[in-house]
Amino acid sequence: MKRKIIQIAGSTCLVSLPREWITKLNIKKGQEVDVKEEGNKIIVSTDSVPELEKNVIDLTGMDRSNIIFYLRSAYRKGYDEIELKYNTAYTTHLRTGEKQKVSSILRDEIARLVGFEIIQQKENSCIVKSISQVSAKDFGSILRRIFLLLTDAFTDILNGLATGNTQLLETMEEKRYNVTTFVSYSFRILNKKGGEIAADSTGYYDVIASLEEITNILKWVARDAIALKKVKFTPKGKEVFEKIFAGFKIYYDLFYKYDKDKIIKMYETRHEALELFKASLSKMPPQEIMILTRACYIFDILVSIAFSKGISLQLA
Repeated sequence: MKRKIIQIAGSTCLVSLPREWITKLNIKKGQEVDVKEEGNKIIVSTDSVPELEKNVIDLTGMDRSNIIFYLRSAYRKGYDEIELKYNTAYTTHLRTGEKQKVSSILRDEIARLVGFEIIQQKENSCIVKSISQVSAKDFGSILRRIFLLLTDAFTDILNGLATGNTQLLETMEEKRYNVTTFVSYSFRILNKKGGEIAADSTGYYDVIASLEEITNILKWVARDAIALKKVKFTPKGKEVFEKIFAGFKIYYDLFYKYDKDKIIKMYETRHEALELFKASLSKMPPQEIMILTRACYIFDILVSIAFSKGISLQLA
């Protein structure tokens, strides 16, 4: 859009801001905005975010996964009230083939959404609402908690695969839910208070989304090991997974304190793991190969976010 420069008081020049932008962000007279010069650009920004008061979602015809996805997405985006409608009492869990009550699915998911409660429940609908304020001050500790939970998850899966302890692998389901709870809350904080956390919070989105993807990979590593009854890995398979875990710990350290030597170490660890995996293929059962192939993708995720904006983000 084009704007004309208005000159007042000799050398002072003004330009008007779009009314739609002012209205959307509820900017008032006298309020301060940030003005940043970038080459031939002037970027005007504000800590204000659009208020997303209410969203209505029709869940009719959705399976369990889609119901969770839509509810979780609305929460992460920052809506403070969500009305959920459905015309059938039951839906399908695609992975298990079971029929599940929609109301039970919603109840379980809402219990994992920090600050949200059901305020109205009817036969074919329910309304959930935020009962607490989001604080940017929580973001650093929440992100740190995600890293710690993933460290615990790696440890338990590694011990489970090394010893054949199925119970350790089964703990991954609960850990995944805990990580997802903090991931969802982190996205919600960023969408509502991102300007208070960093001038450019894009890097944080990338990092948190990647940590969630790693969580999902670990979930399937545990599930596949249990389902295929291939719980105990060969010594070489265990060693490959140990190197994947080592790569994650390197990135964890790197995120909070940049060091070029850690970047070098991450690449070396990745190379060692992949070479060991390739050299050991003939000695591994097919099930173990399938599981490790999935797990090795974690290295690609780590390398990607290590060289994205996320690498330079420093939390106070």
